[in-house]
Amino acid sequence: MVSLFAVASLMVASAALATEEEAINLIDSHNCRGCHKTVSKKVGPAFSDIAKKYKGEATAAATLETKILSGGRGVWGRMPMPEYKNYLTPKEAKVIVTYILSMAD
Repeated sequence: MVSLFAVASLMVASAALATEEEAINLIDSHNCRGCHKTVSKKVGPAFSDIAKKYKGEATAAATLETKILSGGRGVWGRMPMPEYKNYLTPKEAKVIVTYILSMAD
């Protein structure tokens, strides 16, 4: 029983690392770092600030996925967030958002 729990724990940890690596690859390959840094503001807000702002909000993931795919403006200042619906799938946006929101922990 203990070894079954250990295997399950490793599988969950492995999936989390794979998702984080996938998110970082997506962020880098779609030039998100052209406007965002991890812990400090650039043109857009830091990923860590986004995570803090939306921490605990039930609709945070859906809201941020929509902003990535459809664009947005006015939440973080005058600079608009361009839409990425032609470059990212909804699943890829979800991977990025999950990674960003994990920074609030």
